[in-house]
Amino acid sequence: MVNKLDQVMGELVRQERQGAIPDAVQKRIDETLAALPEKRVLKRKRWALHGTVAATVLMGLAIGSGFVSPTMAEALSKLPLIGSVFEDFGDTGLKQSSQQGLTATVGKKVQVGKDSVEVKEILYDGERLTVGFVWKAHQKIKELPDFGYKVNGREYGGGFALKGGMKDDHTFNGILDIDVHQTLSDSFTLNFLVHDKPQVGKRQKVLAQLDIPVKKANSKVDKHSLNHIEKLGDTTLKVKEISLGPSSTELVVERTHKHLPDDFLEQPRVDYTLIDSRGIVLQRLDRRGSGNRGVLFDRWTFAPVKQNPTHFEIVYKEMKPDLYGKPSPLGEFKVTHLPTPDQPIRVPLGEAGTIMVNQIEFLPDKTKVHYQVKMNKPWHNPFDYMHVLELKDKNGRKYHDKNFPRVEDADTYLFLMELKPMKKEQIQSFVAPQVTFDPQIKTLKFKVELSGKK
Repeated sequence: MVNKLDQVMGELVRQERQGAIPDAVQKRIDETLAALPEKRVLKRKRWALHGTVAATVLMGLAIGSGFVSPTMAEALSKLPLIGSVFEDFGDTGLKQSSQQGLTATVGKKVQVGKDSVEVKEILYDGERLTVGFVWKAHQKIKELPDFGYKVNGREYGGGFALKGGMKDDHTFNGILDIDVHQTLSDSFTLNFLVHDKPQVGKRQKVLAQLDIPVKKANSKVDKHSLNHIEKLGDTTLKVKEISLGPSSTELVVERTHKHLPDDFLEQPRVDYTLIDSRGIVLQRLDRRGSGNRGVLFDRWTFAPVKQNPTHFEIVYKEMKPDLYGKPSPLGEFKVTHLPTPDQPIRVPLGEAGTIMVNQIEFLPDKTKVHYQVKMNKPWHNPFDYMHVLELKDKNGRKYHDKNFPRVEDADTYLFLMELKPMKKEQIQSFVAPQVTFDPQIKTLKFKVELSGKK
């Protein structure tokens, strides 16, 4: 691999020396290098870029510029993308897929009035279809347009989730996670759409469209066909399938109720927690469902496993609609010292567990809070509590991550939230919910062996 990269870099340097790189590409390289943090100006030839990072930027630009051979472009496309939306704002599965070279670099951009949208990268492995894009606004972003998609110019019918976060006041890094509910071919065209905001009585207008050729990544997905049956009162669960892929783990359960209200608002709310054979709770990424007349199909997506499991433990919870999402009272805990990994600040979560704040970084443009979530029971889900922590200053203002907190280590449940810049003298306390578990919530824990495969 190293020799291959050396050959690639040698070819790029040769083209640079001979002036074979187009001016537009060179300009983009220079602009990218100028934006790199902690850069060092090297007083050598123009091709003597700022170390490995700059070289990687050059290679990334080469992929879409057309001045390298198809073989070289293919090799370069496997390298991690500088400024990757998946790396910066993606979940564990997207980051892992990006690092394994399963995502494809796109780099298509279009103007939308005075604003612009650029599709940076895409992942399609048969299980997930996800688009990473950047919306840049000429003014401070107060509201985003609507984003959508088609497949080969037609409505696909699958839902999608918009995720991501604000990079700065003018930049939104977006992730469009599309529900692959029907079989897609190994190659197709994804039409990425920007709509205006919906208005009553008016059809939404397409403001911009980017047509992106998509090819299925060369990855292996193990589908385990199962027929594991469990019962909880009047509810029967039949675990039909567990799929293991590089970007996700998918759980498919057929759920039957003897008495299911016709009105969806009166139907019970359910929750699944998936624990691998190492005892690690997997982060929940998405949930989907279908069915009627008392027979429902739950398709829940979790983070990928790091090792091939022999079994999974599943925790199923069922509750009345009025209990779902019921807020807990807040507790406030004074900051008496700056935390360290050896002397963390404990922030109780009531019956659920504890948040251990390990470090607070006071930077010029932000405040970083590093913390770990520890549950009182091994089958409780720490990812349910990764976003509940708030910081309160001496003026009574509360600070929380304007984006979703980032996962620093999924195996040990370490998280990072980024807040507005503040000084350590301003900090007064941490605020977190004090959870009590309602006895009316029904819980079933069971083990599923991975024996079947298709």
